[in-house]
Amino acid sequence: MNEIEKNHLVKIISRLCHEHRDLKMTIKSMRQTDQHQDIQMQKLINRRDQIKAVIKTLNEKLIPDIIA
Repeated sequence: MNEIEKNHLVKIISRLCHEHRDLKMTIKSMRQTDQHQDIQMQKLINRRDQIKAVIKTLNEKLIPDIIA
């Protein structure tokens, strides 16, 4: 993987981390106010979990395991 590809992955990961953080705060806020609908909350939680999985996958591509 060359530097351009690495930089691109870092930018994508950064954007996804920001979105994940925003979703986490939104979900927390909705839980505290008790003004949420279960379907909407579940959609947000699913989206947050999907983003987390994508971040993990991209990080694995960026930092491959080194077998000793």
